[in-house]
Amino acid sequence: MKAESVYDIFLALDKQEKEKFCNILKKPMPKTDTDWIHTWEDLSKYLGGISIRTLQRYQKEGIIEKYRLGKKVYFKKSEVDEALIQN
Repeated sequence: MKAESVYDIFLALDKQEKEKFCNILKKPMPKTDTDWIHTWEDLSKYLGGISIRTLQRYQKEGIIEKYRLGKKVYFKKSEVDEALIQN
């Protein structure tokens, strides 16, 4: 049998295998140590509790660079560190 999609593979599983598969999908993805900060809240925590409004002002003034992917914002730790050292 040639599977056309993941859905086809899922349909070919027996009931117990489908339950295992669904349980795996429900588990959160493990966080990896990266150079990226994923939210304004995480950036605030990373910088010791600086208010989000202040961080947004820093970003607007060009002190901190933000990246967007859809509606999500990201910050590169190395760039944040460098920006705070320079300013």
